[in-house]
Amino acid sequence: YAFRPKAAGTGRTGLDRSAWMRLAVAAACFMNAMAFAFGPHIGITRGMDDDWLRTLGIWSFLSTLPAITYSAWPFYQGAWRSLRGRVFTIDVTVTIGIALAFAVSLAAAVSDWRGGTFGLERGLGHFNYSDSLAGLVFFLLLGRFAVRRFEGGLMLRSRWHEALSPDVVRRADSGASDGFRLVPLDEIVPG
Repeated sequence: YAFRPKAAGTGRTGLDRSAWMRLAVAAACFMNAMAFAFGPHIGITRGMDDDWLRTLGIWSFLSTLPAITYSAWPFYQGAWRSLRGRVFTIDVTVTIGIALAFAVSLAAAVSDWRGGTFGLERGLGHFNYSDSLAGLVFFLLLGRFAVRRFEGGLMLRSRWHEALSPDVVRRADSGASDGFRLVPLDEIVPG
């Protein structure tokens, strides 16, 4: 995610347009996948024709494709950069989770397309994990937005980094009661 500079007089930074679009697409995909999966999840589709159950499962899977191709792209980029740098970051873990959930959902959708039930007993509906997959992408992007918003707020405070460094240091002093004396940082010299 990239931050746009603060607007004059507002004192606030924000996410760029592509980050907002990725979040909106993930939210729409999550809602669509849940709409298609809602009936089978709560069991109101038990008497429904198998062709309609297959269609619900396949449409649920297809509705998540924009979320995992477009919205999750920052996670893929971060994972690629960290693997190139031989570092294991959270983006690698997220990418592995998305890939596994996608593989299981794809297998369920293909099984539904062929008329199978993907190991579920007949009458329970055709489940796949596409709604969970779209929800995963949406909530991870939402969490990333919250973190960036918090970091942006810290950057706006004038000279906030100076609060992280102390004005005084503890110097060993045998004459002090606890063996240390607080000395202003300006008075510390090498040696």
